[in-house]
Amino acid sequence: MTAETVAKATGVKVTTTPKAGAVFASDRPNHTGVVLHVLANGDLIVANQNAGTSKDYEITLVPKKDYAKDSQAVGYGDMTFAYPGDN
Repeated sequence: MTAETVAKATGVKVTTTPKAGAVFASDRPNHTGVVLHVLANGDLIVANQNAGTSKDYEITLVPKKDYAKDSQAVGYGDMTFAYPGDN
């Protein structure tokens, strides 16, 4: 599930501003997850996985500079967010 899929199903907007509880998608195909916490400096703690055969997930610290628009960070660049509670 991607941020765009959640947004379409719930009627919320896709944004580039993270919020705890938001679903995210990144520039890497099938890479998705949930924002667990936004730190005071803008870094994120996320639960994420790659859709497909793997059922494993991981908890990751994502620096703000890595998820920003036009970031070249592998797996986290150009992240978008959809928060179902915003409908």
